[in-house]
Amino acid sequence: MSGLSRSIHLTVHIHKDPAAMAERAAHILAAACEEAVAERGVFKIALSGGQTPIPLFRLLSGRDWADRLPWDKMTFFWVDERCVSPEHQDSNYGLARRELLGHVPATHFFRMRGEEDPVEAARKYEQLLRTDFSLGPQDLPRFDFMLLGMGEDGHTGSIFPNSPALAERKRLVIDQYVPERKADRLTLTLPVINNARCCMFLVTGGEKHDVLSRALNLLAQPTLPAQMVRPGFGDLIWVVDEAARHGRVASLPHKNNGRGRNRPLPAPTLAQPFWPTSLANPFGPVASYGPTAGAGQCRPVQRNRAGRLLPAATQRPPGLQSPHTQTAQQDLGGRTAFQIQKK
Repeated sequence: MSGLSRSIHLTVHIHKDPAAMAERAAHILAAACEEAVAERGVFKIALSGGQTPIPLFRLLSGRDWADRLPWDKMTFFWVDERCVSPEHQDSNYGLARRELLGHVPATHFFRMRGEEDPVEAARKYEQLLRTDFSLGPQDLPRFDFMLLGMGEDGHTGSIFPNSPALAERKRLVIDQYVPERKADRLTLTLPVINNARCCMFLVTGGEKHDVLSRALNLLAQPTLPAQMVRPGFGDLIWVVDEAARHGRVASLPHKNNGRGRNRPLPAPTLAQPFWPTSLANPFGPVASYGPTAGAGQCRPVQRNRAGRLLPAATQRPPGLQSPHTQTAQQDLGGRTAFQIQKK
């Protein structure tokens, strides 16, 4: 690795509610789409299911956004699928069709065949990827964009904690039985997800605060599936709401305010426990980062409204045990963005 530079571009956007999150996510997606179409003539995106992306889907299909995107140059795939028919209420494809694809002039999409035998469906989808991306036997597809979510147990896609899928390194798509859900699932594997140009997580709800803190702790050995999403040559973006940032305020301890009344302690912020001064290097031994680091530098970066990286001067990143954490966050318009770069 001597003389080479590898980077994890990590950005966290914090917004007050899912509607504001959807607006931010739409701008990030649109910027990635514009760049992909300009450079390669097509934008290849993989969608996830669940309730969290619905505000984004509805925003993109609405009057203000439907005319902004080149739908004829967008190709839609899926990160994962439940093994049900496309008309089933639990189908990830069915959700996207109801909330987005059925309302826009999109014509290029390749769904996972959840209604077929799971083993055969996974094999067919892998073959489809190999054909569409013109892959060799050892190649990985390079998606332009992965839209991801995270469950309360830290799963992403249909990769769950303690799942054999965590160790899969050869296959692009796998089928598996998920005991926690008592159901079969299809999912892209971690090598495919981590080969994307951009992975964007959408996370809402105070019930996910604890698992979010673990997922964003890049110092720790990754144990959660979401924590293992670390694009080797792409951007990692988290868009979260205030509830996920603060957790359940009602469960916080109280202290006396000096007037004989108790009040809740301030809710913990993402910036305080999560921003690292060192990073578990996914490509080798642990490398140190931060203001005193010798092997690397931690550089704050800002992004424009569309999510593009902008140059930034080297300085202490917001949240690195700084007394000005909240001020720094406010100066960035309610979001924290910095780049962790290994040299």
